[in-house]
Amino acid sequence: MEDLTEYYERCRVFVAPTQFGAGISLKLIEAMSYGIPAVVSTVGAAGLDLYDGREALIAQSDDQFVEKVVQLYEDESLWTTLQRAAQDYIRRHCDPEVMRKTLAGVLSGPAR
Repeated sequence: MEDLTEYYERCRVFVAPTQFGAGISLKLIEAMSYGIPAVVSTVGAAGLDLYDGREALIAQSDDQFVEKVVQLYEDESLWTTLQRAAQDYIRRHCDPEVMRKTLAGVLSGPAR
């Protein structure tokens, strides 16, 4: 699909039980930018500096995935808290200006 906006607008929870990290970080970031709270594996959260219960719920087993998806789906307060924290995360880390400054810092660093 070229544009997932319609799909994201109908979702309540983004679920990423990934065992291998190929591309899932971008999908997770995209879902978070649409305001969709997520339940992800430790692999899915790796490298993004996400913490369980702060920006997303992080599950370490199949049983935890089931429990956390149901909890997030049913607990309106938790859902709202994670939604706001995820969107704040996106503003802090994925804003184009923030990314430009980060890239400029990397590119101007010491040559190897």
